[in-house]
Amino acid sequence: MMTAETYAEAYRTGFPGTIRLLVCKGLHIEEAEEVAQSAWVRGWEAKHQLRNANRVAPWVNTIAMNTMFNRKRRAKWTQPLHELTLSDSRNRPATARIDAERLLARCSVLDRTLLLNRYEGGMEMDEIARLHGMTGVAARVRIHRARKALRSFIGWKGCQEAVPA
Repeated sequence: MMTAETYAEAYRTGFPGTIRLLVCKGLHIEEAEEVAQSAWVRGWEAKHQLRNANRVAPWVNTIAMNTMFNRKRRAKWTQPLHELTLSDSRNRPATARIDAERLLARCSVLDRTLLLNRYEGGMEMDEIARLHGMTGVAARVRIHRARKALRSFIGWKGCQEAVPA
């Protein structure tokens, strides 16, 4: 079992290396520090899972890399939506706006706020969670379930397989 002192020593020696790794992978120093700090906190929260206390830094570096990849992946999906919200609303088709308003009206107040914060406001999941006094996991699950319910309501079945002619 890893002690707090052992983890603190690993943090002291390994944190700068985690930042260097992330900078080498293309992050700016400020973002690298944020991702590294997040990874070390996640490592602290899950330190009971680590079997070998000598492998803390590589383990946390893996968490940091996965966090970086997840952020980049999310940015790829949320950026176009965020750019749309910054554009003039007159450029959007009225039917799309009406459809969105009707769908959002079917949601609870909390779900509607969560969806708007995430997709219209472009907020990060941790930021949304803090704003609503919930954990990041709870916010992520709530948003997922709201989206799933809306998809079910409109009868969306996902991408259909191509049928050979």
